[in-house]
Amino acid sequence: MSLKRFVLVAPLFLLLAACASNFQAEVSRFHRLQQPQGQTIKIVPQDEKKVGSLEFATYASMIAPELTKLGYRVVGPNDNAQLIARVDYAVSDGNTVIRSYPDYAGFYDPFYWPGYRWRGFGPAYMQDIHSYIVYPRRLDLQIVRGDVKPSDPDWMVYEGHAMSQGTNNRLQEVMPLLIQALFTNFPGQSGQTNKVTIKLN
Repeated sequence: MSLKRFVLVAPLFLLLAACASNFQAEVSRFHRLQQPQGQTIKIVPQDEKKVGSLEFATYASMIAPELTKLGYRVVGPNDNAQLIARVDYAVSDGNTVIRSYPDYAGFYDPFYWPGYRWRGFGPAYMQDIHSYIVYPRRLDLQIVRGDVKPSDPDWMVYEGHAMSQGTNNRLQEVMPLLIQALFTNFPGQSGQTNKVTIKLN
């Protein structure tokens, strides 16, 4: 591989390698949760259009073990429960990101023509442009009391959001990582937003 081509592609390879080795998400939390003591909790969608969705049922099955590890007792979505975990998720339309990297291209004679590509006395470079699409992905979790109405100010006891951006818009592949990020140091400090980094294999 020539020096020119190595300099051209190396920054891109390093960027892709760094992105592939880690998953980052911003997690924000607001809560007034008490220490779990075996309370029953069921998982339902925030959006009524997702009731009966097989996709939602798949994500709920990933969230249930996390709630169980915390000390809750997960019950079926049609059962009575002391607490209700209301879940929502989405992937938004992508945004195009443009990056430029120096493409060193031999030498030039500044007295002949600035920037002209030929072997002369001084280094010359151009900009190599790369563009790619980045998709915002999110997971939202609310925990509310099952014994009061939504109009009651004590209804909601937890509200959390995990948000990430990446080139993968297949939410089913990203969801396990969003769930892991959301439940990292759960419930976390109320009113704070933290960056969670997950190392990938």
